[in-house]
Amino acid sequence: MSYRHAPLLWSALSVGCIEADKSGLQQQQEAEVDCSKLDQKQREAEPKCQTLASATSGSRLVRRIVFTDSIGIDDPGESRGEGPIPFDFLPDGAGVAVANPVGDTVGVWDRDALAPGGDEHVSPGLLLTEGGVALGSAVRSTTDSTGQNVVVLGAPVGGVVLVVPADEAGSYGAFEAASAEIATGMGAFGTAVAWGDFDGDGHDDLATTAPEDGTDGAVWVMAGPFNGLVNATADGVRIGGTADLRPDGALESAGDLDGDGADELLVGFPDAGALAVLHGAGAWTTGAADFDSADAQVAGDGDFGRAVAVWSDQNDDGVADLVVGAPGDSSRESGGGTVWLLDGGSVLEGGSLSAQDTVLARVFGEATDAALGTALAAGGDSDGDGTAELIVGAPGAADLDDVETGAVYTVETFDVAGDVEHESWVGIRGHGVSGRADGSQLGTRVRGGVDIDGDGLFEVGAIARGESALEVIYGGALD
Repeated sequence: MSYRHAPLLWSALSVGCIEADKSGLQQQQEAEVDCSKLDQKQREAEPKCQTLASATSGSRLVRRIVFTDSIGIDDPGESRGEGPIPFDFLPDGAGVAVANPVGDTVGVWDRDALAPGGDEHVSPGLLLTEGGVALGSAVRSTTDSTGQNVVVLGAPVGGVVLVVPADEAGSYGAFEAASAEIATGMGAFGTAVAWGDFDGDGHDDLATTAPEDGTDGAVWVMAGPFNGLVNATADGVRIGGTADLRPDGALESAGDLDGDGADELLVGFPDAGALAVLHGAGAWTTGAADFDSADAQVAGDGDFGRAVAVWSDQNDDGVADLVVGAPGDSSRESGGGTVWLLDGGSVLEGGSLSAQDTVLARVFGEATDAALGTALAAGGDSDGDGTAELIVGAPGAADLDDVETGAVYTVETFDVAGDVEHESWVGIRGHGVSGRADGSQLGTRVRGGVDIDGDGLFEVGAIARGESALEVIYGGALD
């Protein structure tokens, strides 16, 4: 046996050992990295800390629909930021309804149109139009008393809310297609809408804001079920705004937080930086009231109350917790925005409260004018780990190249019981997708909680206002 090549063999073994040592050292160094101490760019340079992907990645973003032709949004290059694009997924992921209020047009796309690989410019199966009413300024979907999917459309210039069957096909006038028309005809009635069983009678009711109703605006509540023409002035209940609390922000059903069989109503007042909570089955569901008599008032910072959502019980006290957006807040970055997680149990106790006294945690936008918290939604489990996420929009956020593309984030937990500080950057708490280009404004509106393709993972939807597009991020893309 020749030993001529023994030095070479020893050299190879030595290199192998060195490489193994390097690998072990690298693993040790990665294990020692504390992602919570890094900024966005530093996190993305560390494999274990990476959270932000680009919407241009075909493996992550599965479906995109552009509305430049289908619902009359002509040239996004000339109209970036001019007016919202409200949308909502239909129940069980049966489709999506998207509105162009400036053009008085609403389109409804079915499940098949949302399938991966489809034409970006696909036309809606149902097209609704109506002149001069700002149709679709608010869009919600639900099922009516017969179990049929419907879209609830606010048209505030007309002072009306329409309930329209969503499973039809064709082009119709919105009033012609509506199964119910709820109206006052004034006060910008229909600016925002919420749907829930507020009086506890087993039927879903309608709540809607009318910010120009009287001097201080109002919220109207109408008991369901609905059919035909409903005169809200005669048949509804008016909750009047006050000099300090004009309802000009979020309006959401909170579900039944206290277990009494009736849903709570959340009303945002971003001009005042406040949130009001009205307990279900309260006096406000049967007789006129104002927001001075709200069960709870929570005062925050900035434009607190611009968006609101109900999330899972984060502190394990048996009550779901509330999430409130303040996209104009500058606590960390100028205009970076803040999302507050409030203790639902404390808020339910009622009274005049400070957000600082009820806060469990806060997250902040990571760039100037990121506007984190512009949109919020409770999502489902998009990554298969058994935990439902919170969806957060930041339409002014920057990507890793400092291009202002906007972003949408999914957050699983604020870690209220963990070792990480309860105040942190949003990228530390969740995964995100940035927009496709400068000015995309991804995250102006967000929705989730639907499994379109039936794979057990839930999808995330976000509007890119600057591109007049809906981006549907399928389950599994944000893990």
